[in-house]
Amino acid sequence: MRVKMYRSIMLVAVISLCLLSLGLPLFYNHWSNIQLARQGTLRPEQLGMLSAEGQENPLAYALYRNRFEMQSVLELPGDVQQVQQDLLSRTEALAQAGALPDLVAQRAQWILEQPVSQATSKTENGFASATYLIPQKGASGYCSVYACWQEDNGMVVSYIVTADTVLNDLEPYLSAYQAYLQVNNLPDWQVDFRQEGEAWAWSQAGQLSLFCRREAGRFLLGAVSQAEPLANEFAS
Repeated sequence: MRVKMYRSIMLVAVISLCLLSLGLPLFYNHWSNIQLARQGTLRPEQLGMLSAEGQENPLAYALYRNRFEMQSVLELPGDVQQVQQDLLSRTEALAQAGALPDLVAQRAQWILEQPVSQATSKTENGFASATYLIPQKGASGYCSVYACWQEDNGMVVSYIVTADTVLNDLEPYLSAYQAYLQVNNLPDWQVDFRQEGEAWAWSQAGQLSLFCRREAGRFLLGAVSQAEPLANEFAS
């Protein structure tokens, strides 16, 4: 009698242990799901990753992703009329935003009205660019207008024009360009003027450098995604 009772108790214990071992993983998974739901889906930031503020800014995020995507470039002889129209519209948008000095905008428009030597267009990972070249009178070489912009919204991330300018204080144009790009929501902008004829700003949160400068008879404006603020890697 006692043996039968002992066996029954052992059987119940074994069955209970089996049920418990089967139920614990299910309980743990359910508990983990509840905790994840409470904490949200944000992953902790890792070294080198774009911050949450940067990910929420469309331009900073697009430029950041472009740094790591496999390059897919299509460069073709551009339709001259289309290249002219694209570059004129980008020039006008920057000028209206206050990001281009008047003399630079006028020079770009003059170049685009001259007979073309070469016009090219390019698309790459969601960005488009165009170049318009004319012979430089009285010297070897060319005058040019170049722009690169996001295809989905037309926002210019690089602009270069052959234009002599004696302007040294470029900070107002950099500030206007920063507003035009809609990146003022990044919380940690640092501005540096470095030297005459150059203005530069950097945001660690957006891993984003903005620059406005003149050099060798050219005016340059642009935005670059960088892990560190390396000014010497700006447009060439």
